[in-house]
Amino acid sequence: WAALAVERAVAEEASAYLVRGRAELEAILRREGAGELQVNLNRLGEEVVGEEQAARHGRRYEELAGRPDVTTLSVKVSALSSQTSLYAFEESLAVLRERLRRIYRAAAAARPPKLVYLDMEAYRDVELTSTLFMSLLEEPELLGVKAGLVLQAYLPDAVIWQRRLLEFARRRLDLGGAPVRLRLVKGANANLERVESSLRGWPSPVHRAKAEVDAQFKHM
Repeated sequence: WAALAVERAVAEEASAYLVRGRAELEAILRREGAGELQVNLNRLGEEVVGEEQAARHGRRYEELAGRPDVTTLSVKVSALSSQTSLYAFEESLAVLRERLRRIYRAAAAARPPKLVYLDMEAYRDVELTSTLFMSLLEEPELLGVKAGLVLQAYLPDAVIWQRRLLEFARRRLDLGGAPVRLRLVKGANANLERVESSLRGWPSPVHRAKAEVDAQFKHM
């Protein structure tokens, strides 16, 4: 009984932010797309459990890129491959490059072209996602793609990656490419990061106190 009450309360709280099923999404896009509202779609289910599911995610993102009523797509690399491993960094990078390249191509070919943000859920994804982002967007074919990356201020390492991304953005402009967008967030998974690092005996990858997160967010 208590569990059902909690589940109902959470569903009500989240109802303003989550869309259940394609029919509801279509209705919202028809209603809001006619106005000046810009739509950023973020597909849930970012931790895929098999290559078949990963392929479905990739195809769906390519389809969404072609919609005139969608302005921006937010993509996580964890949704594009079920076999990503930091122990096989270069191999994982090669697989993800090919899959994300198709999404970038679809977004660039759309009319109007779409903005694609690369988002990430966990500290383990930061280096892989940032490296993937920079290596792909320096390719001549993709220099004009509208693209952005999200960094979480609760990670001390975020400042280092921000510096590298700014240098990359300037280099891309010098090559005749499009500007790069950077979205800063404070981060929402600190407790999960602390639990995982504690269970594995690793140092925590996140700031210890909210005041430290706030200070780094302002600094960035």
